[in-house]
Amino acid sequence: MEVVVPKWTPVENHIAVLFGYGYNDKPFVDSICSVLADEYGLEENDGLILPLVYPQDFIVTGSVARISNLSSIIKEKNCKSLITLGAPEFTHRALAKIQDDNISCTVVSLFSQDDILGTESGSFLVFDFAEKELVLSEESEELVTNQSSSTDLHSLTKDTELQHLDKMNFILEKTINLLKNPSELQNKEISQIATGIFGKDWEVSSFLDSDTGLRSRNHFVLKYIEPIVIPEPEEETVKKWYEKFIIK
Repeated sequence: MEVVVPKWTPVENHIAVLFGYGYNDKPFVDSICSVLADEYGLEENDGLILPLVYPQDFIVTGSVARISNLSSIIKEKNCKSLITLGAPEFTHRALAKIQDDNISCTVVSLFSQDDILGTESGSFLVFDFAEKELVLSEESEELVTNQSSSTDLHSLTKDTELQHLDKMNFILEKTINLLKNPSELQNKEISQIATGIFGKDWEVSSFLDSDTGLRSRNHFVLKYIEPIVIPEPEEETVKKWYEKFIIK
């Protein structure tokens, strides 16, 4: 019987991946986690990745979920890095708590639904898709799950994001690879890091605040460059080309 050797080795420090608004459907999460488990291993098996799904992994009493528990989870699970994917409202408060408690955790926020300035302040890098509109709220950080359907949560995520669901494995893997050794990022220019993560198929530019006209230091916009497909010449076109140029 052939023994399957894992691609990964056990680790003590982990990278948490938070699945938030628009990215928390079970089929999507299971699909992503299956790939991550194979490539990096999951925390429950001493692997690198700790998946966290909002709201279910943040239930405190009954049906109430609090994202504020994120900082304690990061500390308890020895997470050296955190990737938020569609972070819900008030995640920035948990990120501030991580900083206030001097928890060494490098944060990359992907397509957050939270307060933009708070997200920038609590993150090492922030990425949004081009033309994305952030959804802001001033309501309580508590989400009562039995009053919020999956459709309600999805309505908070714009079509621009959903068009790129098929790219999420790629985006997450590139981000995870960046955060494997977060200490190596300290002395590098942040714009060079941001523009070098996703490769030539993605255009990366600084986020421009429409109110102030200022460009953010750590907030960047992603735009996928669609490949140019050159159609194969029809048979008759090829025949005419050969008749014109072939040397007899």
